[in-house]
Order: sequence, then C-alpha cells, then structure tokens
Amino acid sequence: MPRVQPRWAYSFESSSRLRDAEREKESGGDPCARADWCADKRVTIEDGERVVSPALTYTAFCVADRAIIASCLGLLPDLTGRLCAAIGDHVIGEMLIRVPFGPSVPLRLDVDAVLRLITERLAGWEEVTRTTGRLAETDTEVTRRRGLRDPQEQVRESAGTLARQLDVLFALQAVPLERWLPLRKPIADAEPESVAGERAIVLLNGADAGNEILWMEWLGRAVLMETPPQIERLLGVPCRGCELRTLRRADPPLHDGDPVYWSVCMQCRDLMLRDDYDEWVTRNAAFYRHSRLADVVGAKLPEVPELATAVADA
Repeated sequence: MPRVQPRWAYSFESSSRLRDAEREKESGGDPCARADWCADKRVTIEDGERVVSPALTYTAFCVADRAIIASCLGLLPDLTGRLCAAIGDHVIGEMLIRVPFGPSVPLRLDVDAVLRLITERLAGWEEVTRTTGRLAETDTEVTRRRGLRDPQEQVRESAGTLARQLDVLFALQAVPLERWLPLRKPIADAEPESVAGERAIVLLNGADAGNEILWMEWLGRAVLMETPPQIERLLGVPCRGCELRTLRRADPPLHDGDPVYWSVCMQCRDLMLRDDYDEWVTRNAAFYRHSRLADVVGAKLPEVPELATAVADA
C-alpha cells in the first residue's frame, strides 16, 4: 500500500505566543492609518505605561480596517436615506433657549449640513479615484446638482465606485481637495495650501480618505442619535493600569468588526474585554478576601474582665 505522505512529513502546530512572535518577525510595513483605533492593534504595558501598537501593513489600512471601511461604504446610502427622512423632524431640546424674534427654520440644519458634507466629500473622492484609475471621469457640476436633488442616489453611486476601487483610493498621494474652514476631524491638523474665503485647498491622501469615510458614517449616526452616550460606571473595581477606581463601561464599537470592549479607564484609557474584566475582578476579589482573612487570624482577641478575675481566683 503506497504512503500518502513521506516519512519525514510531520505536522507541527506552534503555540499562539510563538505564532505571534513569528508573525512580528516576518511582518513589515508601516502602522495602520487608524492609529489607536486600529481594529487589529495590540495593547501592552511597558514600564507601567499603556502602549498601543497598530497593525503593520504595506497599504494605508490593515486587512481588518479595510473590511470596516468597505462595510461603511455599503451602509452610507441607507444612512443618507434616513438623514433625508429626518431632515424635517422637529426635535425638542431639554433646555429652553430664547432667541430674538424672526422666521423659524422648518428643516433641521444639522441634518442638512451632514447630508451636504457626505454627498460632497464622497463625490470628490470618487472624482479623484476615477481620474487616478483612468476610468470615465464625472462632471463636477452635474454631480453637485444631482447631490442636491437626490442625495441618496448620488451617495449610492459614489460609494459603489469607491468600494470597487479601494486599492486605488488607498494608494492616493497628496491630492488637492477643497474643504470648509475651520478644518474638522479627521484632518484638523492638516495645513491648507491656499485659502479663499471660507474654503481651503488641502493636500490629502488615501489614509485621509479612509478616515473620512469612517468619520462620516459615525457622524451621520450621531446626528440621528443612533450612538447612545450613556455612561455606566463600574464602581469598586480598580484599573489594572493606573490602579485607580475610574472604570466605566466601554462605548459600543463604532463600526462592524471593531473589538467589543467591556470596560475603559477614564484616567489612563486602558481597555479590557469581557473575559479580561471577569478574570481581573476574580483576582481582586481573591486578593481582598485573603487580606481580610489574614487580618482576622493575626489579630489579638480582647481580654474579658470577668474571665480574667475568675481565672485569678481559681
């Protein structure tokens, strides 16, 4: 009967720690452009300090973040439709603000601003991507008018083009684009090349494109109040990094695919998963239980006067 495998063919499965060490040794490239928010980051404690190491990649974003950006592009058309439906909603604030007499605005200005921002920026990145990828170019004026007439359809076309050309989008280098002043996240630190009135020309690249897509998807959900701001404090549990009792429940993930953390420290920003948090709580409970038991065993019992007198008389 012939052998299926040669005599020297043995299977070898290394431990997870050894695989991580081999991967770090063989991996190269630059840190992921999402920096501390990288979905594949590693958090270590060095000399008592929390160190965040984004994943290394040869493109602007790692594989995990690339999938998240592609998912956001697929969600933007439906998000734009919800924004269009909510632009006429009357929102009552928790505080009464008195303003001078004047005409009221029937539309929500925040929703209108976010709609214009998403439509304009996606169309700009689509135009640059088409030019770089040698595809059929679009007319800027026609795109702008269609964005004002039907934002959802324009966003669907732009997002679809960008999703199919992610490699071209992430490879962009120093593209001049127009932005409103003051510059907002995630390009707040960029230096404008030229300024004309309330607009500026800024040199942006593929990393800025991916971060803007993530930010726009989050901003649209924030305006629709789909990102709950509730804070739940985890009282009595010290932080494993700074040892302060400043833990609270971590915010839900911004995008599908991000790690789901259970707790975050408000002082040092240390994050823990649910399993890490449960293990940390168990260790602290065992430590304090042992400390209390040691104090009780080592303590001296108080003397009873009646018992001492009876023993002396005997």
